[in-house]
Amino acid sequence: MLPPGYQSTVPSVLASVEAEAGPGWGWAAFLLADLEQDNLRRQIQFQVPIAAAVHDAVRVQSLKVFLCPSDSSVGVFTTAGVVMNLAHGNYVGVFGTNEMEDEIGRGNGTFFRNSRVRFGDMTDGLSNTFVIGERSSDIALSTWVGAPPGVEVPYRRDPSQYEHHPVLVLGRGDHEPNSPSAHIEDFYSRHPMGLNCLFADGSVHTINNSINLSVWYAIQTRNGGEVFTSDW
Repeated sequence: MLPPGYQSTVPSVLASVEAEAGPGWGWAAFLLADLEQDNLRRQIQFQVPIAAAVHDAVRVQSLKVFLCPSDSSVGVFTTAGVVMNLAHGNYVGVFGTNEMEDEIGRGNGTFFRNSRVRFGDMTDGLSNTFVIGERSSDIALSTWVGAPPGVEVPYRRDPSQYEHHPVLVLGRGDHEPNSPSAHIEDFYSRHPMGLNCLFADGSVHTINNSINLSVWYAIQTRNGGEVFTSDW
């Protein structure tokens, strides 16, 4: 089973992001032990909010494994809304193609709020299911840490636009990779031809900027039943 996109207490699966109580830890935090970061993982109290003082040192820990060398060096950034410092990270989990804000607890991808997606749930096939993708600092800042409730994520090209905390760790490819029209939640990189994507079978592919939009949508869902050739 994959870890949750991020973990948060809510009154129901349909609850809005405003109803979340945290703690907010994201998918990458749950994988630390698998990435030779046991010592860091042991410092996390997963039932205690990210914002708690006990996690002051943890949440600003930069980890190379979650950073793309092609992006600018951000290090630690200060959030809007609920203010705290978080370590920057370039990789976000694939929520799917449905609306993140409206259905944050029911993504049709592999990572969403409190998700518990098994490999057997990916009936489109592990090699056809995109699970982790890039987001460079050109459009928005993301983190490996999680999604603390109340945080706002500004659009780097127009700070008057923002999304809520789930986009810190989740992505939705509404536009093609590296699209000039990309939104905050989109996948984006500083590679000239495309972006690097991790699939559920463990393979990594560079998805070309010119990928057919229907194929781009298809690989973001876990069980959509789409028929396509793996031409990306």
